[in-house]
Amino acid sequence: MSSNYNGLTRNTWPGTWSPDGDHPIALSNELRGGLQYVAGVTGDTLQDIPRQRLQPGMICFVDQTYGSITGQKYYTYKLLDGESRNDATGEMPNNANNWVEFNPGADATESASLESSSNVNSAAPQAGALLQYNGTEWEANNNIETTVGSLRLNGGSF
Repeated sequence: MSSNYNGLTRNTWPGTWSPDGDHPIALSNELRGGLQYVAGVTGDTLQDIPRQRLQPGMICFVDQTYGSITGQKYYTYKLLDGESRNDATGEMPNNANNWVEFNPGADATESASLESSSNVNSAAPQAGALLQYNGTEWEANNNIETTVGSLRLNGGSF
């Protein structure tokens, strides 16, 4: 994947290189994309992240609750329909609607997460059992029963 430097200056300024190598010093709040942190206080919120630093899919941890944003949660940045990066400035829109709560255990239609083992029905699992979502909960299972027969699954032994 090629890097997108649109709107960014690429100069090697004195004092911006690590003293023990030839690689630049980088602070998390000076990176484009990646994992970020905001305190959730005035001047340090999701909308305060510089628009040149935004990247679709980036994730940000919010420490304190503010407005409609819940603290101690992760949020991910998404471009809305018709939005894009400005090729001249490198900026992207940064509005409240561009940020959605990040829930790695859910997809767009379900909110079935594996936050803890208590979410998994593991009654007498066999070696090699795989996790399946049955529409209600996650199950450790080796068999899928259908109207035309059974399918035996085995994830192996480790």
